[in-house]
Amino acid sequence: MSPTNLVPNGTLAAGITGWTSWNETSPLGTLSRGACSVGPCLEYRVGGSRGLVSSENFAIVKDRWYRVSFDIRTETASQVVRWMVRRGGGGADLYESLVGSEQKVYG
Repeated sequence: MSPTNLVPNGTLAAGITGWTSWNETSPLGTLSRGACSVGPCLEYRVGGSRGLVSSENFAIVKDRWYRVSFDIRTETASQVVRWMVRRGGGGADLYESLVGSEQKVYG
C-alpha cells in the first residue's frame, strides 16, 4: 500500500486549491472549506442538478496497491453519495473507472 496521500492538497492545508465542483443545471453547486470535528473538510452544497467534486490529477503506477478512504457527513439521514476513482485518457468520455461501476455510501 502507498503510505502517503497521493491526492494533491488532500489534507486541505491550502484551502480548496486543486479541488473543483461541477453540475449541469443552474444554480451551480458551491464548494468551500469547512471546519469539521475531525479537522478541515470540503463542503459541497448541491446546485440545480446532481454534482461532482474532484481533485487534481495524481499519478498511479501499474501493479501497485492503493487504498481509498474518506469520511462523509450528509445533512439528510441515509442520503446516498456516489463515488468513483477515475483515470484520464481512457474510455468513451476520456475517463475510465478504476473501481468498476460507481460506488455508494450512505450519510
